[in-house]
Amino acid sequence: MSGYSARPTEYFQIGGYMSHSHFWYTWDQPKLVKDFMGLSEKGLDLVYGIKASGASYLLLPVEDFRRIQQSLRLMWPKKRPFTAQDFISLSPIHFSSSQDFTDKLNYHKVNAKKNKYDSSKANNAFSNENSGEGYPWAAFEFSRLLYHLVQGSVDPGKFGLVRSAAWESAIFFSFTFNIWILEECPTVLDLGFTSASLSSSQPQFENTVHIQASENRTMGNPGVQKTDFQHGETVVLDQDARSARLQSVFSELQSSGKPVVIFVFNEVDTKTILNQHGISTSGWKSGVEALLRAIQIVETGSLETLDTAATHIAVGHGRGHLAADPSPIITPPVDGRRRPLA
Repeated sequence: MSGYSARPTEYFQIGGYMSHSHFWYTWDQPKLVKDFMGLSEKGLDLVYGIKASGASYLLLPVEDFRRIQQSLRLMWPKKRPFTAQDFISLSPIHFSSSQDFTDKLNYHKVNAKKNKYDSSKANNAFSNENSGEGYPWAAFEFSRLLYHLVQGSVDPGKFGLVRSAAWESAIFFSFTFNIWILEECPTVLDLGFTSASLSSSQPQFENTVHIQASENRTMGNPGVQKTDFQHGETVVLDQDARSARLQSVFSELQSSGKPVVIFVFNEVDTKTILNQHGISTSGWKSGVEALLRAIQIVETGSLETLDTAATHIAVGHGRGHLAADPSPIITPPVDGRRRPLA
């Protein structure tokens, strides 16, 4: 690998404040939409970039620009392109219709009377680069990107990444729980877990287990009706038996020698619950960025392979259901602790 070199991915900004596309279309957004949506009957694929401030941008990889430059008669912009290093996350974004693309461009459109800064609805509130508001969003986008990479539906080079065998070998695991909300110290009502294979168009779930806490079976949360679990085995265990069961499951995961990605709703609460059951989480990595960058381009342009046999905890991407949703990565975050598991 040491002899391999790669050029960092570069991007032109499409729409929004001081965009590269303004050089081509000035204020003629309808023509921009018509030209770009006319490139393929399957819709338009761009890259979504997030900055540390939380500001977001629509991006066209320069390599894609080179392919369409002649057909659309576009000149090379005077403004230098962005690089992957200008963003804390890059992820795929698809537009299936001209209206979808127009709506997104409008969301990033700046007020003509306030064009000295990014006054768009998308970025007006995210001007402070030191705020760090973009990092939770970036973590979510990294999980979306990993899902597409595992499925092989996107080119990693478009996102400044180099394909790694670690993505295909990773173990995907979802852990969720309900706690009694009337008490500050987390009291477990029930919990559950499942493993999933994400390499096919429809994720395949296996080893899905629902565990009720025997000591708290009569307890419940206001306004939440208990239902039967419909997606796998249900067992009733006390604290010691639950701990033994979970310790066995997590020990097997972490001794596999493969990267493990655990999808949860709330990282802090999840670690607290697992710690209560004798599971150490101190060495876990937050998010999946490190797994995505298992092989990264270093400053010299050569490739560096990083340690991948780690446990990654991905937060806020599941609904708290074990196997009811098509994929915990691609569903919006909803507080799973406020609803039954089934």
